[in-house]
Amino acid sequence: MSKRLSLPEIPDSERTPLVDALLGIIESLSETVQRQDEEIGCLKDEIAILKGEKARPKFKPSGMTQETDGKPTSETGKDKKKRAFLEETE
Repeated sequence: MSKRLSLPEIPDSERTPLVDALLGIIESLSETVQRQDEEIGCLKDEIAILKGEKARPKFKPSGMTQETDGKPTSETGKDKKKRAFLEETE
């Protein structure tokens, strides 16, 4: 549940010490909520295991968010080799 809080940009002319303090408090509370969400998830998993159920599956992050360097991945490379081999034999 990593929903990140997005605040609008505040121009420097409107940044007072009070605004800076409030932004610090918001950031601190946001981090606290994120840590608590992670801890709650772990505790739910532990409860499920103690009840004899399975824990939630761990999902790996999607590769779609990572930037690619233009080089083919191992799967793409295998597919290209297979296609090239099929084209040569035909």
